[in-house]
Amino acid sequence: MLSIQSTEQLTGARISGDFWDLDELINAIYKITGDENKYYDYQGARLRILSVCYNLRQAAKGEHQLEFVSNGLNKSVLTQHELIFPNKNVYFAAEVLWPELIFTAIAINYASA
Repeated sequence: MLSIQSTEQLTGARISGDFWDLDELINAIYKITGDENKYYDYQGARLRILSVCYNLRQAAKGEHQLEFVSNGLNKSVLTQHELIFPNKNVYFAAEVLWPELIFTAIAINYASA
């Protein structure tokens, strides 16, 4: 599940999720932005959107921040089902400044309309 939370100083947002969630978001952004030569007049906006996407791709590789989130499994559930499983899941996170995030949201909304 993707999560967007404000940073400590409220200058940006932290986008976090597991690898598959971030991968789906990245692929959706690439699909919306389209081919490089298709929208020649919008290359500046496209590059700014792709720079946010690049930060997300780096986060999915583990180059930014890692979060360990409880997955709700406890010892009794694991013994009942005879499973060996970790107690926490790994979430990858990237921080994006609010102006970039707002611009990206507006530009993607305009492109998908």
